[in-house]
Amino acid sequence: FDAPTSAFTYNNACFLDATSFTSQSLNPSLGTISNWKWDFGDGSPANTSDLNPNHIYTSVGSYYVSLITF
Repeated sequence: FDAPTSAFTYNNACFLDATSFTSQSLNPSLGTISNWKWDFGDGSPANTSDLNPNHIYTSVGSYYVSLITF
């Protein structure tokens, strides 16, 4: 089996506005992905249920966001 490929896009939101994330992940072996684990890079708890979540950052800055799919 090939492992899923995690990928996403996002919109640049203004401070205290929701940033929208859109998963573009693929699973070549099974065709579907059933779990997403988003780390928004700001110390908030990981989001483990949403395919395309929104997140509000409470501090101005740049953040490293990661997505794990399985």
